[in-house]
Amino acid sequence: MQESTSSFTHSEETPPIKLSVLDESTEGDEELRLEMIEAFLSDLNKSFTNIDQSLGAGDFQQVRAEAHALKGSALYFGADRFERLAENLEQVSKRCDQNEIESAVEDCQVEYRRITRFFEALIESEG
Repeated sequence: MQESTSSFTHSEETPPIKLSVLDESTEGDEELRLEMIEAFLSDLNKSFTNIDQSLGAGDFQQVRAEAHALKGSALYFGADRFERLAENLEQVSKRCDQNEIESAVEDCQVEYRRITRFFEALIESEG
């Protein structure tokens, strides 16, 4: 798994999303911002559940479709690293290599957890 993450190095100090992108989308509306964050995290969680089920069924085309959806969500929130990881998952899904796909999924999940921690800290600091 180390090989697949080596090209996607990051720093814990670098925010996983660009708040300016989120702020622009919500036009400063704090309630809308919170709703969007909750929906984003919920959607990502559902996508990972679908990916796990699809992997179990050997449905790599569905994994690729979910990765594409993850990529779009990441772009909307300015989550550049997550977008690159989702793009990688989308591409490796085309090769139908279970181990490679599982590694790429894990990379995405690690970044998802980092995004979740970021948003939790943001909400706590604002609340």
